[in-house]
Amino acid sequence: IIQKGLDALTEFDQLVTKKNVKTSSFFNSCESAHKEGEKFALGKATAVIRASAKQLVAYQWDVEARHLRRADSHNKHIVEEVNNHNQLVYMVKAIPKPARNRDLVMRIVWKKLDDASYVFVITPETHDEYPANVGDLVRALYPTTMKLARLRESETNVDYLMQLDIGGNDKAGIVAFFMNHYLHSNLKRVVEMQQYFQKLRPLELLDENDGGAIATAFMLEYTEKEKGEHKQVKRSLAYIRVRSVVASHKALKQFADENIWF
Repeated sequence: IIQKGLDALTEFDQLVTKKNVKTSSFFNSCESAHKEGEKFALGKATAVIRASAKQLVAYQWDVEARHLRRADSHNKHIVEEVNNHNQLVYMVKAIPKPARNRDLVMRIVWKKLDDASYVFVITPETHDEYPANVGDLVRALYPTTMKLARLRESETNVDYLMQLDIGGNDKAGIVAFFMNHYLHSNLKRVVEMQQYFQKLRPLELLDENDGGAIATAFMLEYTEKEKGEHKQVKRSLAYIRVRSVVASHKALKQFADENIWF
C-alpha cells in the first residue's frame, strides 16, 4: 500500500497534462491532471507546515478528532484497528440532491521511510459488513497519498495527492465535471493543516516564515461564521477577521497581552 502511494506521487509528477490551480495561500502550490483513460482528475498540493512530520501524522491519524470533522461527513468511525500504523475507517459523505449520498471504506496506513520522511496513504478497501452500493448509498473512492519530509526542526514539506472518484453511473460525465472542480476545494485541507499548526506557535519561536503564514490567515475567504457575526454585530468583516485571527493564534495573543496598544 505504501509503495503504491509513492508510485502514485511519482506518476503524477511525470504527467504532461498537469496544470496549476489557484490557491488561497502563497505558501502552497496546487496542480491537477488527468491520467489517460480516467474521467476523474488527480490533484496535488504542496506546502511547508510549521510542525514535525510526527505531529502531522498524528493530526491525520485521529480520524474522529474535532479538527477533521466536516459538515458533509457522517457516521465516521474506525471499523478495525490492526495496529497504530494500520486502520480501516468507514464514512458517509452527504451529496447535494438529487444525487445520492456516498459512502467510503478506507484503509489508512503510514510508515517512516529509510530517509526519515513519512508516508501516509488512504486506499479504498472492502468489508463484508459494509457492502458497496446498497440502499440509498453509492460507494466512492478517495485514494490519497501524503508524503512528509523534514526541512528543519518543526518544519515539514508536505506533498498531498488525492483523487475523488464519486462512483455511480455517470455516462454523461456531469458528476465527474463537478467532482473535478470539488477536488480543488478538497486540496485546501493542506491550508487547514498549515493554519491549524500555525495557531499553536508561541511568540518566542516566530521567524520571518511565520509572518507570512500568519498574514495568510488574514487573507483567507471569510467563513460562514464570520459572515453571520457581521450581520449580528454590524461590524465590518475586516474587523471581525482581525479579531478572530488574533484570538486564535497563540503568538498574537501573547503579543497582545504584552502590548496593551495592540
